[in-house]
Parts: sequence; C-alpha cells; structure tokens
Amino acid sequence: MSIDQFFGFGPEVSFVAHEVFTNREEQIERLHRWLVQRTERAWPASDLQNFHRAAENIQVVVGAGGIGKSTLARHVADLALAGRL
Repeated sequence: MSIDQFFGFGPEVSFVAHEVFTNREEQIERLHRWLVQRTERAWPASDLQNFHRAAENIQVVVGAGGIGKSTLARHVADLALAGRL
C-alpha cells in the first residue's frame, strides 16, 4: 500500500490498487539519457563546491498540474532502484 492510499483510504482498505503508467516512454528515455550523461562524468569536490558554476546536475520536469510530473519522477526513481532503467 502506498502512502497516498494509506492516507486516502486508511490502513483497513479492503481492495488493492495497481498503478498503471503508460505513454511516457519518450520522457522516460529522455531522463535515462540525461542520467547516463551525468553519471559518466566524474564530479570532483571542487566542482560541486563551486556555487557559481552552471547547475548541470539538476533535472526539471515542468507542465500543467495533474499531467503526471510527480508520477513520472517516482516511476523513473523506481526503475532506477530496481536496476531496470
């Protein structure tokens, strides 16, 4: 049970919900390419502590409310943690 289901329906919910996430392959592939590019580079401590450099290690997902930005971020994080990204 997800935290959203817990607070939305309570711990005694009598059903199981399965999240379906479709039609986001292009966005997932873009995030995957971006992550690969960032992980191939070595980040020396001096680069990370230089707060005047361009922030190349930040990804932003933008769009209207309710289109799945947070769901996309959680889905990509789950794929990465499962080793399927």
